[in-house]
Amino acid sequence: MKNRKIIVVGSGVAGIVAAIMLQKKFGNVYLIEQEKKIGGLFCSKKFNNGLIFDQGSHFIKATGIKDLDKIITQGMNKKKWNVLGNLKGASFFGSKLNSQSPFIDTRRLNKKIYEKGIKEILKIKKILNSHKNLKEQIVNNFGPTFNKHIFDPVINKKSFRCDLKELDINSHYHFGLGRVLAFSPNEARKVKQNKVYDKKFSFHSYSEGQSSLNSYYPKKGGSEEWVKLLKKQLLKLKVKIITNTKVNTISHKKNKVDFITLNGGKKIFCSKVFWTIHPGLFLKLSNITFKNKTNKKIKKIYTTLHHIAVDKNFLTNAQYIQCYDPKFHTYRVTLYPNINTDKKVFDNNSNKLYHLTTEVISHKIPDIKLLEKKIINELYLMKIISKNTKVKFSHSENLLNGIPVPTINLRIQSQKIIKLAKNKIRNVYFLGKASGAYSTSLIMGNAFNEVNKIK
Repeated sequence: MKNRKIIVVGSGVAGIVAAIMLQKKFGNVYLIEQEKKIGGLFCSKKFNNGLIFDQGSHFIKATGIKDLDKIITQGMNKKKWNVLGNLKGASFFGSKLNSQSPFIDTRRLNKKIYEKGIKEILKIKKILNSHKNLKEQIVNNFGPTFNKHIFDPVINKKSFRCDLKELDINSHYHFGLGRVLAFSPNEARKVKQNKVYDKKFSFHSYSEGQSSLNSYYPKKGGSEEWVKLLKKQLLKLKVKIITNTKVNTISHKKNKVDFITLNGGKKIFCSKVFWTIHPGLFLKLSNITFKNKTNKKIKKIYTTLHHIAVDKNFLTNAQYIQCYDPKFHTYRVTLYPNINTDKKVFDNNSNKLYHLTTEVISHKIPDIKLLEKKIINELYLMKIISKNTKVKFSHSENLLNGIPVPTINLRIQSQKIIKLAKNKIRNVYFLGKASGAYSTSLIMGNAFNEVNKIK
């Protein structure tokens, strides 16, 4: 096995983790990436004024898997990295900013609606784990009232524009809606002593219920600094990284991939292929026909990033803010100066600008300049920045070409594609988002566990 090539396609976090582990286990690993640099959504952009903004994911969170965390935190010393416990999350809902909690505050609802919703949740005495769709999951665990006045407006009307009956279970975790905030702080502590209610209700402050798993963010630079550390590991281990290159064809015989051909014409003969991008592309490049009987079009959402810098400090010390208000375009705001625990880094910054990134989810490609104006106005309305604060810099961009909405149809289609591929070809392994994971930690955990099974 040592002398036979192993190919990993896609250099997001799943691909990088898999490449590191496979190189240690077998050697002779090739990591193929179509972009100019590796890292997937962990990328950052530096502007002429010295400001750095993330273009995708922000925080790196430990997984709780000891050997995996050794890989992903290697080189993260406290001199150069912020080691964070619970992130200082805030939320905006019902026209009010809650700087103490990232969870949606159900008390902002009409009093009668709130009380009715609470009664419905408290009547549900156990967590049900078998559901046909997201709506059934939400109603069974949070009741019909909160589904109507919280989950549906946030997930359907504000973001996905997709009926919750069509969405896959656990889709609400994308929005941080695993728990809701209710009661008074003391009442919430008492309610959370019940194991069932603990999974539904949050504490009132991010400082309570501290997680044992740290999050990380560089003191200088953006989230791409993490990718640079991972790349050092790859190079030290002598993983062969090929960027700015696509897989053109996949040749297979006797139910095994024999070699792949790159778009430059180069052939790489291999023993195993680890596929971390869309599984449908594997079938297409392998010339395997997939008959989609549903013929349902895959729904997409479009993410725009609005990088903004102002001349005065923010009105909140939150590190990120989740906007749940359906009347606002803003989905999430990341406030970079609030993340940095070493204030000397900002004090030594000559431009003295306070910068943030606002993420927006749209069901169609928006007019980005018009949207930018609305986003800046929302920053004032949410009281993230004061009225006398001036915007000194702004840059908006579209992220990728659309992201598939996590529908039941998408999951079923992906499962059928993967099953067909595995029936036809025995030496291919699917990792990453194809596994159904919805967070970076779960994606890395899936990759780690799958590679560990291979002998």
